[in-house]
Amino acid sequence: MNRLQGEIRNLDRHLQDLQKQQAGQPNPEVAQRIQWIQQQKARFQEQLRHFSGAPSQENHFLWTLEPLNASLSEDEDIKGWTQEAGIDQD
Repeated sequence: MNRLQGEIRNLDRHLQDLQKQQAGQPNPEVAQRIQWIQQQKARFQEQLRHFSGAPSQENHFLWTLEPLNASLSEDEDIKGWTQEAGIDQD
């Protein structure tokens, strides 16, 4: 989203510059550029609205962690290896 917000800010700055230029000397080419920038800005704002409806702005995946100790018993081979190595705590 930060990229879209940055693009919108850049378009706003450029639009202001062109509108000042247009106010001083009306020019059909500048008017067309203003219209194009306004359309681009509207597209970016629509994309921004679309993405801001997502549950998370940074990570679009929802993760639920489940502890494994309740679902899996400890492997007997591993238990033996840790006891042989003298490890008595996790």
